[in-house]
Amino acid sequence: MKDILKHYSKYILLDTLVAATLFAGAHGILSLFHLKFIEWFYYAVIGIITIGILLGIFQLLLKIRKNYVKYVAICVEAICLIPLTYICILIFAFTYKPMHIVEKDGIKCVAYVRAFLRVYVDYYEYRNPLITGDEVLFTDYFGKGGFDPFVDGYEYDSMIEENAAMDDTTEITDDSEDERIDNENIFSQQKKEDDT
Repeated sequence: MKDILKHYSKYILLDTLVAATLFAGAHGILSLFHLKFIEWFYYAVIGIITIGILLGIFQLLLKIRKNYVKYVAICVEAICLIPLTYICILIFAFTYKPMHIVEKDGIKCVAYVRAFLRVYVDYYEYRNPLITGDEVLFTDYFGKGGFDPFVDGYEYDSMIEENAAMDDTTEITDDSEDERIDNENIFSQQKKEDDT
């Protein structure tokens, strides 16, 4: 076991690139079956790969024999890390979508909330704690604002429901079906009277 750890600690960058290749291969195999990993798993793997690459580069810089070149290279890497950190935080802030495991129309789904200026919830088929389907089953629209309808208690208040599987859009209103039919009859009668 110690020999394995020594081997991995010698070549951090190479091992990280191998791990990234294995992850990309697993993602590719899942996409052949119309599956994907749950989003938090992507964030975790990308974070680990990023840290591994940075540590691998730092390890390579430490192997430079000339001290002044080594110190300048380490300072340049540290200076480059500052804007890179801000860019990563910004990307994470705009790509992060809260996830909830819910039941929608009798189907166990993974719900991702997109809530920047308008609030949408995309529902994917739940397979297991790491894997979901890669096609959107349903999309709910909750109006303007940046809130999470599942946390704030509005999960049943969507304005429009889109069923991606059936290419169907249904507007959800507070009127009952009978009132809607009565309103249509009144409008059609008024139209006939206006025509005569």
